[in-house]
Amino acid sequence: MSQPRGFGSAPSWASHVNSNGQATPFTFQNENQNLPPSSLERDNSTDGMKIYSGAMAVHEDDSQEFFRPMFEPDQRIRNEAMRAVIDLLKQSLETPDKKLIRTHLVRIVRFAKEVPFADMSNEFTELLKLIEKTGEITIPKITPSPSSFIPKKMFPSVDTEEEKIHHIFSEIFFTSGRVSHLNRVVSLHITYFEKYYETFNFVMREPGLPLPLSWRNYIAIISAARHRSRWLINIQETEFLANDGDPDWLLGVEHIPKKLQALLDVNQILNHQPWLITKEHINQLVKGEDSWSIGEIVHAMIVICTFKAMAGIVFGCGVTNEVDFPDSNPIISINSEDEEVSDNEDNEKLAELLKEGNWEADADNESGGRVAHFMNAESSDDTLATSHKRRSSNDSYCLKFLGRSWPLQHEDFDVKSKKIFRVQDYGWKEDGFELARRFLPGAATLLDEEFDHIYYMTYNMFNQNTNVDTFPFRQAIWQYVQRVQGIFHDDYDYQQVNIFLNRNTKSFIKKVICYPEDINVSDYRSFGLRHDEKVHATILAAESSKQSELLYGLHAVMKHMYNS
Repeated sequence: MSQPRGFGSAPSWASHVNSNGQATPFTFQNENQNLPPSSLERDNSTDGMKIYSGAMAVHEDDSQEFFRPMFEPDQRIRNEAMRAVIDLLKQSLETPDKKLIRTHLVRIVRFAKEVPFADMSNEFTELLKLIEKTGEITIPKITPSPSSFIPKKMFPSVDTEEEKIHHIFSEIFFTSGRVSHLNRVVSLHITYFEKYYETFNFVMREPGLPLPLSWRNYIAIISAARHRSRWLINIQETEFLANDGDPDWLLGVEHIPKKLQALLDVNQILNHQPWLITKEHINQLVKGEDSWSIGEIVHAMIVICTFKAMAGIVFGCGVTNEVDFPDSNPIISINSEDEEVSDNEDNEKLAELLKEGNWEADADNESGGRVAHFMNAESSDDTLATSHKRRSSNDSYCLKFLGRSWPLQHEDFDVKSKKIFRVQDYGWKEDGFELARRFLPGAATLLDEEFDHIYYMTYNMFNQNTNVDTFPFRQAIWQYVQRVQGIFHDDYDYQQVNIFLNRNTKSFIKKVICYPEDINVSDYRSFGLRHDEKVHATILAAESSKQSELLYGLHAVMKHMYNS
């Protein structure tokens, strides 16, 4: 794991650092006065703490900035900052309007319930008790589980004592000030979670990459909006503002620079029909006064595809709203805490098949036969199982990030009328990875490791069966996803897709990658297996889809470069 990286620009009360690495005071514009160094440098005197508290109070209307001093790896400094914050909140509790308490109430609740440090949780829990005693303020309820599909008992607590998980949760908190419900869901597969988080942190927060931090956040927002993921939009809006993003941009795409508007077409294509992207789309981006560099385009594509995949995981795993989010993904919760495995007859047969390894496919393995099986890997029944359940969304909050001129939606890849994308001509390892590495070497390497890890990750279990080689099942999911997106592997026998994936499994997987916003509890329940296996399969599908979309996008970039 890399060390925690910054959460964007430092808050306005933070100290400057001179060429010798020493913190120096500076003039705070709003108060026209010299302030002491930041929490890392301030003295321990009472007067020093008062001035420090006053500096924080300037941010009383900016909840994220107000609490930011607590996002500190050093325990002593973190505890001092926490005490200063709580002292200010207690002072507010004695005032008639209790403004600070009302402004920050939802985050107070979150720090009481969902932080990786027991001492911090206890302090804010005690503060909540004081607030409740006033009888003037209603304490908001926190969602009982990170997932509305998965029982709470499946998840480790945020302040778990399990060393590896606690380390990652702490690192996430230091970086962003929260351990999100999505983090907790993905942490069910801790070795993948490490890879996922390191890649995400690099792509979105590493300084010195082609795109500015706030642009990365905004591109993430417009990608998440294509699938109506208010949850992802809320997270990225917070980071966008923390990275000094222009608040007017959050009014909608009509308010963003022309250069960003030029990306909206590529964004809708990669999210819904990636096979439509061509070198002409790249040609348009690199022309004119507001032109994009190739490095910026590659970086933007990685962000777009990352957040499209994340939308699939958010909806596919029923990730619940954060307490401090206004509105998010409204999904009905599962009532049962004990129903973990669907005793599906098909799954039992599949388990036996995997254990015995005695399945057989037709002998026709020549190239023509493989293409025919590729075409038949998705049937009309699979399409009907999902398409007739589509529902339209009038979520105006998401729609403002789409724009009226970019209405593209998913349509199934027609193998009879569209050209199949053959990985032997342009594959990830030999081609896409090498192109990405040319412009973003760190990101390309991390993505490659992430793809490899999820592709080969196994616990050798299937339902309640142990010592099972699940590779044929996992490979069928990966290949089915890429088949849905028109990508053909000449070394794979596509008959295996219909051997190892039943209709319900294919229906759920297709929703994850094509229209995740339509997933509901029934979809999740009909897809058998244990909860952790469903999360595994959902992530596997999302990562396969991300690789597919990157292949199409990077192939278009390569075509542009060769024809320039």
